[in-house]
Amino acid sequence: TLFKHNKKKVETDVDLQSLPESGRYTSGAPSVLAIKAVNQDGMGVPVSGSISADGTPIASFSTNDLGMGRCTVTVPPGTKRLSAIAETPVENFQFEASVPLPEARAVVINLLPNSDSVFIHVSCFGVTLPDDTQLVISDKTAIVQSFPLQDSVTDFTFSTHEFKPGILTASIIDTDGSVYAERPFFVFPHQTLVADFDFDKPRYGKREKADVTISLHDENGNPIER
Repeated sequence: TLFKHNKKKVETDVDLQSLPESGRYTSGAPSVLAIKAVNQDGMGVPVSGSISADGTPIASFSTNDLGMGRCTVTVPPGTKRLSAIAETPVENFQFEASVPLPEARAVVINLLPNSDSVFIHVSCFGVTLPDDTQLVISDKTAIVQSFPLQDSVTDFTFSTHEFKPGILTASIIDTDGSVYAERPFFVFPHQTLVADFDFDKPRYGKREKADVTISLHDENGNPIER
């Protein structure tokens, strides 16, 4: 059910951002937008609302207590203006924010990870990629895997056991180094980790610096080696 705009809009210090997956998206196709809502202190806040194209609601969204959420939206071709109207459940007020318009030409990476595999869908809209363009999976130090792109729409599925745990990036790159799209993702450790947090104080003031010692060990209590 789309969000109904039945409350008066007021000024607010909440900043709402709509971030297309892999940086770009196009009209006429289902696209994933990450939603981020933060207050004036930079802390995430829960909100719910809807996105409208030229005044017509086309998608609904909500964020968690950390201010993070996502939605799938299909923007009608020819849309002139996108906007979001959101409501904070605690303060009970509404506010409006602009949403970036889709691009006519874009390369888009849609990525769906789970505990065992990573599914990557690459789409090209109005862009002709060089024949040497590849999907490159990399970590912060090196290229992990690379595969040629043979069509304007290409699907890849990888086992998470092919990658080391941590943050990786899926990129569309040609041999000249031109990057057409990027999408970071996280691979969780293949073993069960238990984290212990040791804080230097039992309570902190607003934005006060905290010293935290984090210890990682497995389910048997053995320390995790780097």
